[in-house]
Amino acid sequence: MTLVDPAPGFEVVYARVVSTLLSSRTPIPLMDALIGTLALQYSQAVVTREVEHFRRIPGLVVHDHREP
Repeated sequence: MTLVDPAPGFEVVYARVVSTLLSSRTPIPLMDALIGTLALQYSQAVVTREVEHFRRIPGLVVHDHREP
C-alpha cells in the first residue's frame, strides 16, 4: 500500500469538485469527495462499490469493485 498526501492546490480542486456537485444538486458524502479529489490530483482511478457517488465527479475514472 502506498500512502499519498494531498498535492499543492488540493483545496482548490476539492472546492471545485464540491461546488460543482452542490450546484448540480448531486452532492456526495464529503469523504467520497475528498477521496475523489485525491484520485484526480494523482491521475488515478477509484475502485469502489459506491460507483454512483464517484461517477458524479467530473473527469474521475471509476471502476466498479463488484464487477469481475
